[in-house]
Amino acid sequence: MLVIREAFTLTGQGYHATSICNNKQEENTILWVEEGSNIIVQDFTLFRSSEGTLTAYILDCGPDCNLIIKRCVIMNDKSREIEFYAGMLWGTTTSGGIFDTIIHNSQIMDEAAIVIDSGIGSFYFCLIEETAGYECEYNSELQKDENPKYIQF
Repeated sequence: MLVIREAFTLTGQGYHATSICNNKQEENTILWVEEGSNIIVQDFTLFRSSEGTLTAYILDCGPDCNLIIKRCVIMNDKSREIEFYAGMLWGTTTSGGIFDTIIHNSQIMDEAAIVIDSGIGSFYFCLIEETAGYECEYNSELQKDENPKYIQF
């Protein structure tokens, strides 16, 4: 399933009653979210039945996505006797969160279960300074006066 831009909400009837699986397109990820999209996935079981490639994550998010996963179960199919190589979630400088979610049967061969891929250029190193006690803390002079507003979608 490809999600492009704008907001997309996918709501099931509960993780025990509604499932999404990739058994028809085993070489693809279940949810592929393009750059700048906002997506909410809630009350589902998302599971990978098979894996045709080493990059078929369950959720694959492009840059600058807002992804919220609530009340879900994310897992590999327990009944399959194959090895899974790709992780559960791949995000490139992705925002959002995973709330009240169970990651189950997530034994992966090559990758971490969750990968947030933000390059060194995405991080502003001047915000962190070393203290006299060799600890790291945020540089208070470079902090904004107020926190940014939350994005509602």
